[in-house]
Amino acid sequence: MEERWIHRALVRIAHALCRRRPARTRAVLVAAVLVAAVIAAACLLPGAPGDPAAAQSGSAGPTGPTVLDQIGGVAHGLAVVGDLAYVTVGPRLVVADLSDPDRPRALGRSAPVADVLATLGVHGTIVVAGGYRAVWRFDVADPAAPRLLDRNVIRGELQVIAGRRLYSLEGRTIVLYDLPDGGPPTEIGSYEAPNDVYDVAVGPDDHLYVTDLARTGLAVVDARDPARPREVGRVAFPDTVVFSKRVAVDGTTAYVVTSDGIQSVDVADPSTPRLLAKVGGRNNIEAIAVAGGRLVTGYRQGNLGTTMALEWFETGQPADLPSRGMWTIPGDHYALAAALSGERAVLLTAVGLRVLDFAAPGGPRPAGALAWQTWADDFQVAGTRLTSIDTVSGLYTYDLTATGAVVPAGHLRLPSYVDGIVVQDRTAFVAVSDGEGLHAVSLDDPAAPHVVGRVPGYFNRLAIAGTTVFATDVAPNAPDSEVVRAIDVADPTRPRLIPGTPLTIPGAVWRMAAAGRWLYVANYTTGFWIIDVADPAAPIVAGRVPELQAMLDVAVVGNLVYLADAGGLRILDVADPAAIRQVGLLPLPGGATSVEVAGPTAYVGAWMSPETGAPDYNTDLVVVDVRDPAHPREVTRDATLPGMSRARPSPDGARLVVAAGGAGLYSLALPLPPATTTFRLALPFVLRR
Repeated sequence: MEERWIHRALVRIAHALCRRRPARTRAVLVAAVLVAAVIAAACLLPGAPGDPAAAQSGSAGPTGPTVLDQIGGVAHGLAVVGDLAYVTVGPRLVVADLSDPDRPRALGRSAPVADVLATLGVHGTIVVAGGYRAVWRFDVADPAAPRLLDRNVIRGELQVIAGRRLYSLEGRTIVLYDLPDGGPPTEIGSYEAPNDVYDVAVGPDDHLYVTDLARTGLAVVDARDPARPREVGRVAFPDTVVFSKRVAVDGTTAYVVTSDGIQSVDVADPSTPRLLAKVGGRNNIEAIAVAGGRLVTGYRQGNLGTTMALEWFETGQPADLPSRGMWTIPGDHYALAAALSGERAVLLTAVGLRVLDFAAPGGPRPAGALAWQTWADDFQVAGTRLTSIDTVSGLYTYDLTATGAVVPAGHLRLPSYVDGIVVQDRTAFVAVSDGEGLHAVSLDDPAAPHVVGRVPGYFNRLAIAGTTVFATDVAPNAPDSEVVRAIDVADPTRPRLIPGTPLTIPGAVWRMAAAGRWLYVANYTTGFWIIDVADPAAPIVAGRVPELQAMLDVAVVGNLVYLADAGGLRILDVADPAAIRQVGLLPLPGGATSVEVAGPTAYVGAWMSPETGAPDYNTDLVVVDVRDPAHPREVTRDATLPGMSRARPSPDGARLVVAAGGAGLYSLALPLPPATTTFRLALPFVLRR
């Protein structure tokens, strides 16, 4: 409204001033009007992208989308105080009630922030959570309503909080911060280690216990004077140890996770730490916690296993750590963090939060779990139903409400890792790795998705046309190639491979799209392919552009193909597959990662420019006007959705659903706001008099 009013006013002023005046005078007056327009724009523009206030919430950035809902996300940070567990879940802080170990429940959650949160610590009624080179402070005086206080930029990434101290890691540097009551962190010192630091634990009397990436031992750093921390002791591990990872401290004993089990170290005298014992020979322990005479570990069974194991030890005699119990939990895959409080241990796994109850009448046992989708890799939307896959934990179903909320409906664990999904009517077809093949999953009851059919195979990428699913499979005797197979899914309860001669494609197929008789293939290493699948039993190459490289996604609308590749968003005319020609290109720094086209708009995932110091979760959502394919135009860009991997509009066009990897799923309002306020002064009309 303000833009339209100013536009009309400036046009009328310019028109009135320029009427019956000499050409030179008209030029001066037009320049004055342009200056006025710039001043008006400056007055109306929202806060700059670097404005801290704008960065504090992901719900509405200065020019970003309106977030209607966000759900799920990877859980890295964990702290347990009494009956409450504080957990970072994607871009949110979640508080869980553990008073009933068999039924942990989410008590409260913060609004999503523009970051993926990781390590956290509790400081009174303040929780400090670390993201990418920043810490976010939350007020948890009311655990049911965690409230964001502010965001503060720090050096490196938050590693641990102990008392009033915060420690972050930046390569080989440990940076120390003071946490004043009610105030932001203040840097008070730093310590330079000989090598890049892996982990830091804080022991009594402000001593730090440090493992690094190069040496197989444990260093002790005296940080009582934060302005001058210094190494005061070090212990080397036996030659059987190749690397050291996690470290935890309880009293005068440090426990270090190594490639050869857990090494216990006596640190009663920090200047002369000494080895006590080795526990087991496991090299895959991922989480460790120690307190109150107990040590708990979580690890994956097998390098690619889907089963997580829990094991606990008594630490009364650190020189002899007897194992007191071990449990396997199929489907939890791995452990990310562990914490002990009283009679409970809590572990974060690939599917959420798991409780170990030491006070159970029959002895210690795994108790309840609080589960959610921790990673959003891909999804499909049909009507008000959303079906999403998590590579690790399977298939999830959701309801999309009229208000844009994403409501969990059901979950199906699959026997191995999930690689791809397509949906036809009320059936999802899912590629499951390790030879598990293509699973046909009924979505008739979203609360209870279940497998109704299966075709064995090593399938990976999927596309569907009518009643045929096209799937990439391992190429026999060609390790650097893939074959495209056709699967008849007319009856989802009896899917069958269509006999014939599959087509071998060298290189790594990243995505496929099917339309009519054509299959469009984005190959990361060998270019763009068009396959004629009019006869699914005998597909043939109809066209190819081998010089295109690093393609990550493909979409097709009519005779136009949209590619996300290293150059950005590329548009090809494929009316004649034998004579493919490029009609448009939108260069994007760092390249494009995904593309989805709906009507005149393309929704593109784009790597952030390296000049911005891109974080791990470094994909922007770019909205592109493709009404003129020869001149695709960036309309808006949003960087408040960390980890954005794919965006698709809902069928009613009212919202945009975004899979954001470790940040979970987002529901955004459409249309998205423009990146800047645009003024159209119609100067040709002004000047024509």
